[in-house]
Amino acid sequence: MKIHRFSYFHHLDLKYTRAYIIRLDGGNNYDELFGDIYTRPNLDFKERELITLASLLTLGSCEAQLKIHTNVALNVGIAPEQIVEVCTHCIPYAGFPRVLNALFTVKAVFEERNVLN
Repeated sequence: MKIHRFSYFHHLDLKYTRAYIIRLDGGNNYDELFGDIYTRPNLDFKERELITLASLLTLGSCEAQLKIHTNVALNVGIAPEQIVEVCTHCIPYAGFPRVLNALFTVKAVFEERNVLN
């Protein structure tokens, strides 16, 4: 694998994400794992995070990852209303129960970060 100078993980504000990522080979190889994907052209960070949120929601049972990526989405400038809209848009594709579970996770992140008025 190729090592990139770029770091996707600088968007993970660990104060908010409390991300627990397993280190491979005892080292910090995150960029090697994600660098090839996150440095590709044609999509910016906001677009990638919206896709990631929709994908995790659709998979279901990914609440821990959904929490992390909701924080990342806010960190890269995605508005809370856009995050809720992504969830709402997934109702006919993922089903209402999965969307409700995702919205509970998203709401918890919003409350933790004091994004709700």
